[in-house]
Amino acid sequence: MLGIDLSTFEREGKFSFVDGYSWLAGNSTESYSAQNLANLSELMIVIDRALNSFEDRFFLVFDSVSPLPLYNPELDVMKFVQLLISRIKTRESLAIFAVQSGVHSSEFCNALAYLADGVFDLKTEEESCGVRRYFRVRNLRYTSHDTKWVPYIIASRIIKLQFKEVSG
Repeated sequence: MLGIDLSTFEREGKFSFVDGYSWLAGNSTESYSAQNLANLSELMIVIDRALNSFEDRFFLVFDSVSPLPLYNPELDVMKFVQLLISRIKTRESLAIFAVQSGVHSSEFCNALAYLADGVFDLKTEEESCGVRRYFRVRNLRYTSHDTKWVPYIIASRIIKLQFKEVSG
């Protein structure tokens, strides 16, 4: 994706987990743990420590932005996300930010989409054969792309998109 082989990050162990939830139930056993999602400064410090454990490029999955506005004003969360994106781009790295649809104001979602280089949507639908999952690229800067929904499956911890080949 965007010239970056994600499997390289996995092989080289360039993943780090930042725990932002265990504080609700008690102490975390993770190396990088936030004590309170209401304190965005502390969360940024914990994330910085995790990111600085890598000497060069890394791949970050931030799951999820959605609970942050429960504890902070949306404008503060937006500034936090903008700062985090800046730090990731400075290191020429890649990040995916998960956002739950239907939870945030349209202004917040539009601002996130504006900051992002790409927006990918996932959805599920009930069908006669059971639940089907779909994926689409809503927008992806600097590329031309199809915005149609594409079915996907999760098999053996791998997400497989089911594209149909188009001739021409």
